[in-house]
Amino acid sequence: RHNPAGRPVFDIFMAIPFVVGVVVCLRDWRRPSAATLLLWIAIMLGPTILAADPPHFLRAAGVLPAIVILPAIGLGCLWDWSRIPRWMRRTAVIALLFGSFALTVRDYVNYNQSPDTGYLFEKAATDLAEQINQEAAATAVYLDNRFWEWPSVPYLVQREVVRYDPQVGLPDKSDNAAVYAWPYDTLDFVPTAVISPAEIWVEEGSLSRGDLELDPYPLFVRYHWQRDDLPDGELVNFADQLHLVEAIIHEQDEQTLRVDLTWTATNVTQDFVVFVHIIGTTGLIAQDDAPLARGYWQRDWWAEGVQVHDLHVINLPVSFDSTQHEIRVGLYDAATQVRLLGLSENGIVGDSYPIPIPTR
Repeated sequence: RHNPAGRPVFDIFMAIPFVVGVVVCLRDWRRPSAATLLLWIAIMLGPTILAADPPHFLRAAGVLPAIVILPAIGLGCLWDWSRIPRWMRRTAVIALLFGSFALTVRDYVNYNQSPDTGYLFEKAATDLAEQINQEAAATAVYLDNRFWEWPSVPYLVQREVVRYDPQVGLPDKSDNAAVYAWPYDTLDFVPTAVISPAEIWVEEGSLSRGDLELDPYPLFVRYHWQRDDLPDGELVNFADQLHLVEAIIHEQDEQTLRVDLTWTATNVTQDFVVFVHIIGTTGLIAQDDAPLARGYWQRDWWAEGVQVHDLHVINLPVSFDSTQHEIRVGLYDAATQVRLLGLSENGIVGDSYPIPIPTR
């Protein structure tokens, strides 16, 4: 933890200078400088030796200021070793330093790019604070109390937030609000805080994972609603329960599509799964099936005038071609897998609706 897994403090180039430094200090242990160095190292190794899961790099941090002196002593001995030519010993010292530097850069560049590093250093909490800071000034921001107890969040958040208890709900209502909720507790306060009519976006936060947890999970879920400029009309009606109001396609890159669906509902009686299929000349080539709003908008939360955005990101095995590929959206019962029939103003569209693709 807090160090590249399996990497010692000193790499192979610093191993011999480190050992030489230890030998020199042990040989000269009566000297105050050597004795202080050895005593410092012995004492500061205590927290990691006594830890429940040693070696614990963070708990061993106190030893670092002293331990880096040991290879420096070894390199100093090599630099001044008179038994070999001056140019040779100094070239050897420079080569050892350069080799150690190269290995360190390689290991820590890879370490910085590892998802595990983000989990260990609580990147999700940093992302939470950054997202809060980016909210529009006119947006009222509500934050679950437990996030404020995260050590880094109060320090990183640079704007006013209203903290709330999910068991009590939001202290007030706003026409334009962003609610950051802990998704593993009750969320029933969310629909009661929405002033209808409203357009609602639901977004999962960054992944987090504790030290002893095996699988990552979203740290938070963000609900954002506003009451201005709601889409009008209807593209397709699925079984008089869920109505597709709008479908917007974004090409993030040649092989990644972002499909933003907007739904409204009447008399929803079942749990449905939304599917977005990419159809090519040979059939289905990519898809994304998920509960509406990733399951963060429950079927009994719907109210008249509420519109919910449902985002699907799809990775294609080939570059997207609007002339060769078709995007179809539909719904099926989560329990029976039976698809719902759709009805548009032009009549029955079948069990999936072809999203019009704008020409480029």
